[in-house]
Amino acid sequence: MRLLTALPLCLLLNCITVLADDQPDLVDPGAMPAGSQARIVVSRPQAQNENACDVGLYVQSKLIARLAPGDKIEIPVPSGPVALGVAAMGSALCTQETDVVHGQSVILQPGETRGYQVNGDQSGVFLSPLP
Repeated sequence: MRLLTALPLCLLLNCITVLADDQPDLVDPGAMPAGSQARIVVSRPQAQNENACDVGLYVQSKLIARLAPGDKIEIPVPSGPVALGVAAMGSALCTQETDVVHGQSVILQPGETRGYQVNGDQSGVFLSPLP
């Protein structure tokens, strides 16, 4: 009987461990050689289509942040090609697009800072470059 009561607890703890292991680490700027770092700035307008759902920001196919309306994040990345993406996150009402990540690739020069804004329409959320 003890085995049966301990089994759900062990399964739960294993799930928690797996979820914790899946969380990506942010890029450590100290691990990049001097002069090879670039920066990506992503903002999300406060009143974006009156949508309160979070938006997941992906860099190199890894979830880096969840952005709520009004959030802004600056991410140090290595210079060179970088894959960016966003997807709606949250409850079933937020993820009607089956968690599709809308992505794009950019090439960043050392020392470059590039800005993006999260936008959305009927097809989902996407990143628009800022001037």
